[in-house]
Amino acid sequence: MKKIIIILFIMLLALFLYGYLSGMLFQGDKIPPGDVGEFKGVISAQDINLDEKEGISGQEIVIDEKLALEIGNAVIKSVFDEHVIKETEYRVFELRGKDSFVVSRLPRDKLMLGGDYNVAISKIDGRILKVWMGE
Repeated sequence: MKKIIIILFIMLLALFLYGYLSGMLFQGDKIPPGDVGEFKGVISAQDINLDEKEGISGQEIVIDEKLALEIGNAVIKSVFDEHVIKETEYRVFELRGKDSFVVSRLPRDKLMLGGDYNVAISKIDGRILKVWMGE
């Protein structure tokens, strides 16, 4: 009986250590890296009242170059592929007189022409204005 208890204790300890070391236990509200969630379906617009005064209005969110980069990277990963983010470097440009940013992902090899990935984003509301790839 003593051997069974010791074996069970060792197994539980091994399981706990494996879970802890792999980052699967005690994450609280943290989302594991690479977890993009899953689509759960469509809900009724009556379930979420967007006209309520509680919360932050979309007009109160400032679209700066850092937020534009996050939006641009998310769009590029979605439209093209995640490898683009890993194999390129970024530039963020503000289009003068257009109230928009352009996020560009450029090949690390400067000698190569084309191969750039671009997203134009509205500074006013964060809308995606255009997505294109250079040739």
